[in-house]
Amino acid sequence: MKNFIFIAILLFAFSCKKEETVKVSGRVFDSISNNSIEEAEVELYCQEGGFNWNGADRTGEKVVYTNENGYFEMVLVANCKSATVVVKKQGYKSKVIHSYTGDIDIDKENILDVRLEPCDSSNDCF
Repeated sequence: MKNFIFIAILLFAFSCKKEETVKVSGRVFDSISNNSIEEAEVELYCQEGGFNWNGADRTGEKVVYTNENGYFEMVLVANCKSATVVVKKQGYKSKVIHSYTGDIDIDKENILDVRLEPCDSSNDCF
């Protein structure tokens, strides 16, 4: 009987656990003009395992677009072991930001300042 009560208490405690989240926000700018970039696509990938943002261990993916001021905001779920943010806009070179390099902290709020490089003939562009 004591084992049953102990298990019931444990199950109740885990079912009441609130999932924590971490906010990822920031602004996207043109690296030359410093103007805000509107409608840039910002993708957030969350992985349970190690770094592999194109792989099958991806557990979450969110896509948002920057507003007229280049601002974006999204939430990273707490069970992420690593995260990757990819910022894209037609006419600009894509920018990839990783938690494994320390550019994103999966344990606290992140405010990113993203500078996209305009395309020219010497770089790959979206």
